Amino acid sequence: MQQQKQASIQSLLKHNDTALASIDLLAEAYLKHTGKKVNKGCRASVFEMILTLRNIYNMSNFKLIGKSQYKIKKSDRFTISNSNLTDDLAIAFLKERKERIELFEKYPENWEELLKDGNIAIEAERLALKESLEEMTLAELKEKYPAIKEKKKALFISKILS
Repeated sequence: MQQQKQASIQSLLKHNDTALASIDLLAEAYLKHTGKKVNKGCRASVFEMILTLRNIYNMSNFKLIGKSQYKIKKSDRFTISNSNLTDDLAIAFLKERKERIELFEKYPENWEELLKDGNIAIEAERLALKESLEEMTLAELKEKYPAIKEKKKALFISKILS
């Protein structure tokens, strides 16, 4: 039963639309693994939960060397690390410069084929998260992310996304 439940969770985490449709099961797994409850009405909380669960269930076929953080594009404020790495993020990172494959300790054999596929899912995911954060007030953001100390909402959001 436990293995079947874990397989269901992993299946749900592969695609955001499926994950959002089965939020109760994911929220239960998130509570079990992190001890935190998710605000199912807050898109930012839900996306944070999905990324956390993807990491817990090792949903990425890619793994960066060490505890490094990188920007996909030099001008990006958003950074990737093993804690938020998904296949889509890794592919977007590699599309910028194929030589970056040297920064990974684990990657699929067909990684070059994956770069040829047009995948915009990650950009859509980032935009959705940014939009949901922008819908929140600064007070709500400060309550949700108490470790961030910014007085302007735009700077606060950029710190969350980085």
